[in-house]
Amino acid sequence: MNKTRGFTLIELLVVISIIAMLLAILMPALGSVKERAKRVVCASNLKQMSIGFATYASSYDDKLPKSYFNGTNMPWAAFLAYRINPNSTTDAAKVASGPYNLGYLFDTDIISNPKVFYCPSSPKELNAIGVSWRYETYVGQLAWPFTDDPSNYHAPNVRVGYSYYPQSKAKEVLSNGEYGYKVANRMSKINGRAVMLVDVLDRLASLAHKGGRNKPAGVNGLFGDGHASFCNNKEAFDERLWTTTPEHTPNQDPTAFRTILALLAGSD
Repeated sequence: MNKTRGFTLIELLVVISIIAMLLAILMPALGSVKERAKRVVCASNLKQMSIGFATYASSYDDKLPKSYFNGTNMPWAAFLAYRINPNSTTDAAKVASGPYNLGYLFDTDIISNPKVFYCPSSPKELNAIGVSWRYETYVGQLAWPFTDDPSNYHAPNVRVGYSYYPQSKAKEVLSNGEYGYKVANRMSKINGRAVMLVDVLDRLASLAHKGGRNKPAGVNGLFGDGHASFCNNKEAFDERLWTTTPEHTPNQDPTAFRTILALLAGSD
C-alpha cells in the first residue's frame, strides 16, 4: 500500500518564505497601481470642473465663479465652499453663507455630485490644525454641504479637496521676490498655461499623490486651457516654500501659495 508523502516542516517554511518574499516585492507595485488609479479619478474630477467652468462662463457673460482667495488674504479661502450652521436640523436652514469658489458650480446645479470636488487620494486623517478635505467629513445628519462632527471647531466651514485660484496673464512681484499671477475673474482673461485649480497645498508630507520610488510627491492641476496634469516639478516643491509648522504652510502664507501656483508645471 502506497503512503502519500506530505510536506516536511522545512519545506513548508521555505514555501511560506517564498510567498512572503513575493508579497514584499509585489505590494509596492500594487500600491503604485492603486495610487495611479486614484490619480486618474482625480484628473477626471478636474476635467469635469473644467467643463463646469466653461458652462458657468457661457451662462454668466464670461464670468468665472468668484475666487474667495484674492491674492492677499489667507489661502485656505481658496478651498472653502460654504459656511453652514452645524447644528441645523433642516437642509433649508443649514447654509449660513456662500457659496464660495467651487460651491458656485454646485449651487447652480452645473455639478450636482459633490464627490467631484474631492480627490480620492486626500489623506483620511486630519491635518495639523484639525482640518479635513475628504467628502465623508462633510456629510452628517444632513446632505452635503454639512459636517459629520458638529462639535469640531472647524465644523462651520465646509471645505473641498481642491484650491481654486484662476490665474490671469498679469504678473506682479511678490514679497519674496518671485512672480505671481493676479486673479482672473473672466474666462477670456484666464492664463491657459497656469493652473486654476489644484489639489490642496498643505504640507509636503500630506500631498495627495505620491510620485513613485525616488520621485517627489505632487499634485494634480487643472490648467487654464482645460487640460489636467500631474505636477511634481522640483521648483514648485522646493522645501523653502513649505514648512512643517501649521501657521506657515502654503495654506497660511499667500506669498508662498502664489509662488507655488505660478511655478507648477505639468509632467504628463
